[in-house]
Amino acid sequence: MISNTKIQPPLKIGIGILGLGIIGSEFANSLLTQTSSLREKTETDITISKVLIRNKKKRRSVNLPGDIFTTTGLDVINDPNTNIVVELLGGTDPAFDLIRKALLLRIPVITANKELVAKHGEELQKIADTNEVDFLYEAAVGGGIPLIATVKRGLAGTKIEIIKAIINGTTNYILSEMSKSKIDFDVALQKAQDLGYAEPDPTNDINGNDAAFKISILSNLAFNAPIHTENIYTEGITKITLNDFQYADELGYAIKLLAIAKRSPLGSIDIRVHPALVNKNAPLAKVNGVLNAIEITGDLIGEVMFSGEGAGSKPTTNSILSDLIEIAQNLKSNNKPHSFPSKKIDYSLYSIDQIEIRYYIRLLVSDKPGMMAKITQVLGNQNISIASVVQRENTMIERVAEIVLMTHKSVEKKLFEAIQDLDKLEGVREIATVIRLEE
Repeated sequence: MISNTKIQPPLKIGIGILGLGIIGSEFANSLLTQTSSLREKTETDITISKVLIRNKKKRRSVNLPGDIFTTTGLDVINDPNTNIVVELLGGTDPAFDLIRKALLLRIPVITANKELVAKHGEELQKIADTNEVDFLYEAAVGGGIPLIATVKRGLAGTKIEIIKAIINGTTNYILSEMSKSKIDFDVALQKAQDLGYAEPDPTNDINGNDAAFKISILSNLAFNAPIHTENIYTEGITKITLNDFQYADELGYAIKLLAIAKRSPLGSIDIRVHPALVNKNAPLAKVNGVLNAIEITGDLIGEVMFSGEGAGSKPTTNSILSDLIEIAQNLKSNNKPHSFPSKKIDYSLYSIDQIEIRYYIRLLVSDKPGMMAKITQVLGNQNISIASVVQRENTMIERVAEIVLMTHKSVEKKLFEAIQDLDKLEGVREIATVIRLEE
């Protein structure tokens, strides 16, 4: 029997885009080229309503009519055809104010802006919940790796205990190149910039700030705790040298910039970003180039790892589209957004001074008898024992030796008190590098 029910045409959804840089252009092109695929997945017609740009005279890689562009952010939000806002500006100004206004107007928002989510995500989520609209940010962490959805839903039944992550593709590429090609930091950084993996100003990447933004977001979800980036111990990769890679390789380790968050004694959270020695046989040690990897340990799942491209316009666009499809389906079906616990647990942070791990220490010292005994004495005064020693003559400086110490587990505060004492010791020319060992 043939039904006489009239088939309803697809709902039309207009997308307002804030920013048309590399990612914004890739996203806009995807909307234009995937029209039929998006219609099948959402049962809606998705169009672009308005696009915020800085310069109307600039030539674009995406073919859009001229009247769709504006240099005023509120034009995008106030356009009557804008049903979803996608923010791709980066930074917090003017992104925060524009997103806030959109949510107050009950317009769902998608963002790829990790700094904004790390600094203002809690406030924006409360506004979104109050107004019963979606605020989604899958692309803010891990690029094309679906981490946010996994932590929110896929791992909702497990108590997450530990997150260890290589979560910045730029720094992972630089460290991988230093190790593989035997080149210095400055050369590896320039290579990353030439290939487009590093920004002209790479400060947020090489100083660890980008990784801190991302681990803040993940920890907020995994532990239901508001952890602000200014409270995260953050150390970058600028002090790592080619010598450190040579010694690490000889000792059986790789060097990675890790973002770590774990439950610690008395219910506190140990969260930090810093270079770390990782056993060469460990899965994280084998993640090279611009790839990201996130290792999660939970009470019901044991240890799982997610790996893939953590940056780039195509992987990021994939994550934006996944959020877009979810919101479009909600709008089509008139569903309320999926809600999450709004009340955060007030965790204390476990001070990095309290952590107890092993350390790698590289020193330049006068090549004369008795130096090793003096160094051992200084460390012993802080109850730090040495697990192994490598000593070589420094061929660049006459009568100077390079010593690499691997300690047994030591308390951070005691270790750095010993480092200060070593720095004052006669015959110690330089404390070149101190790297934590993550087992």
